[in-house]
Amino acid sequence: MVQPDHHSRVGAGGAADGGIEALGLLGGQLALTGPFWTAVGSLNNSLGYLGFAVVGIFVLCWIGSTAVYRRQGYDQVEITKTR
Repeated sequence: MVQPDHHSRVGAGGAADGGIEALGLLGGQLALTGPFWTAVGSLNNSLGYLGFAVVGIFVLCWIGSTAVYRRQGYDQVEITKTR
């Protein structure tokens, strides 16, 4: 079986996010009701929090990688040219 690569997972996540956003706009503009549209509205409202969580995770990973980089002394490595 073929494993999906990183780009296809990111694309699928973006398509799902955009699809939920589009359905939320459609349901809001057409005043659609029912359990499906209630669920779409709830998901649509919580996507902002998910975005903040993703950004927070990126920032924490960046801080952690910077700490490891400096603790391991990679910022002190001397670069020499070879002929």
